[in-house]
Amino acid sequence: AFLRKVHTLKGSAGMVGLHPIAELARAVEQAVGGLRTGRRAWSPALADAVSIALAALDGAVAATGAEGPPPDSVAAALRRLRGWGDPVRPGTAAGA
Repeated sequence: AFLRKVHTLKGSAGMVGLHPIAELARAVEQAVGGLRTGRRAWSPALADAVSIALAALDGAVAATGAEGPPPDSVAAALRRLRGWGDPVRPGTAAGA
């Protein structure tokens, strides 16, 4: 249910031109998607990155009626999630 909601947010944000929100939702979807498939193990660092991203998404969605760029928290959360989108299970070589 969680990934379905993130996926829906990603698509909806993209359709109405809220590309920073869509990009962050996509990063969350990719980072957490590896857990579902078993390609990534849960870790405190991943939990922190996802928690920060969800808070940033919440703030960005709340600010959608405001003019101007999305909150800085969206870009910061996206930077933090980079690297989590290409899951590698512990003990395996990247790209193997």
